Amino acid sequence: MHLSPDLVRSKGIELTFRELVAQAQIPKDDQYRLFVQILMVYYFHDENRREQFLRCQLAAISALGTLSFEFY
Repeated sequence: MHLSPDLVRSKGIELTFRELVAQAQIPKDDQYRLFVQILMVYYFHDENRREQFLRCQLAAISALGTLSFEFY
């Protein structure tokens, strides 16, 4: 999932997030937590810190999603 700064500027963080979540088919249980974390990152001023934080969070959610599919 890629959050384009231009897209966020034009549509806003919430609408951009909703569209990307729908495309990525993120489970409902993880959507709120991810949104809160993205908002936290959105207010970081250092671009490298924002990107690093988002990559870690998205990797964790992806791993969790992969694990949950293995158990079904």
